[in-house]
Amino acid sequence: MSTWFECKFKYHREDADGGYNAVTETYLIDAVSFTDAEARVYDEIGSNYKDFILLKVSKYRVHELVFREDAFTWYKCKVSMVTVDEQSGKEKKSNQIILVSGNNVKEAYDHVEEIFATSVSDYTIMDIVTTNIVEVLPYYEREENKQEEEEDNDVYEGPSFQDDEYLEREVVTNVPENSTEEEEKAEEEIAVNNQAAEEETQQEEPEAEEEKAE
Repeated sequence: MSTWFECKFKYHREDADGGYNAVTETYLIDAVSFTDAEARVYDEIGSNYKDFILLKVSKYRVHELVFREDAFTWYKCKVSMVTVDEQSGKEKKSNQIILVSGNNVKEAYDHVEEIFATSVSDYTIMDIVTTNIVEVLPYYEREENKQEEEEDNDVYEGPSFQDDEYLEREVVTNVPENSTEEEEKAEEEIAVNNQAAEEETQQEEPEAEEEKAE
């Protein structure tokens, strides 16, 4: 079910003489929260009017909304319905608010009649009032939310790190060829150098003792 918010804002509009007049307009916006409604106002209005003031954001009670492409005046229609409780058999009255676009009150009345033409419940159109609503904006997913969801849904599709074959292949690939032979050769060279150093030390020690004796 849609949640509608009435958003009222003020801005300055240039007139024919080049001056500016303060104008207050009301938008009806379908949003998930007050914060979302306010953000949509800045998205929609801010792109057209850089200098505007958001005056009010409030929930708008409406049960049904009917838009006609050839009409841009919105009428708030209050309809009283009488239903019968199946268990108790008692009549129950309830009111519904229907927002209809039309060129005049008569058109709005006829549109409401069309809505309840097939209704089995008794109804009465109690009131039709012209609203100050200039624009009605249905819900849509904002680009920022789409981008965040796309980033959250980005998944690495490479090999699984729990794939034993992949791990084994990576280990083998990262090990240089003939690494074992190179290590053995290096160890043999170190051992030969150490042995030569010991023999040289053993030869130097007797010579040093002879020099002391003399």
